[in-house]
Amino acid sequence: SDLHLGAGRRDAGNWLEDFAQDAHFAAVLGRLASESEERQQGMELVFAGDTFEFLQVPAVPLAEYSADQGYAGSVYLASSATASQHKMALIIAGHQTWFDALRRFVRDERPTRRVTFIKGNHDVNLHWAEVQGAIRQALDAVEGRRAACVRFLERRLLHDGVYIEHGNQYLERVNCFPDFTEPHDPDHPEELYLPAGSRFVCRLFNRLERRHYWLDGVKPLTAMIWYLFALDFT
Repeated sequence: SDLHLGAGRRDAGNWLEDFAQDAHFAAVLGRLASESEERQQGMELVFAGDTFEFLQVPAVPLAEYSADQGYAGSVYLASSATASQHKMALIIAGHQTWFDALRRFVRDERPTRRVTFIKGNHDVNLHWAEVQGAIRQALDAVEGRRAACVRFLERRLLHDGVYIEHGNQYLERVNCFPDFTEPHDPDHPEELYLPAGSRFVCRLFNRLERRHYWLDGVKPLTAMIWYLFALDFT
């Protein structure tokens, strides 16, 4: 969990991108695939939420995206199916090595290798079929037996005595959803509900991180807020 892949292109000025381990990820998947084939043993790789950082990716078409541009909070807050699809296209384009490695990992013949995505509070946009379709396209798993090797779960996985869930529903209320399985905004059903913590990221934190790239490494979040009051109140 918590890879937080954004739009990539940090070298082009996207200071909101925190994941720069694509090559290492590809190497790990390569070793897992080799182990699977040597042992003739199937595998299931589970991404347990916040795999993708939709809150720090602007909802703009790929052709119009500028990595070094700061976008308004509303562009990050946008969460409709179309807006989420734009965001997913940017994530895929920004992490082609990551998606290529995952595409090679997936295997629909014995030994079978499957991938399961569980959404988290930062990638609740995985709820949309359009976003799932974009990922399937990138993994060459749109139809047939290969499609069955990629699945999306709304909240949890329980299998062979193993329970996996992202866990944001058990944390502070600022990260909780009234209904995480069907996370639509009750006032605007075409949009997704975003809790206070997510809105904070879109409206304020993104702007601050573009100025101070190291902010994402400050834990806990309350400490960061006090540091900002003391050192950079503006």
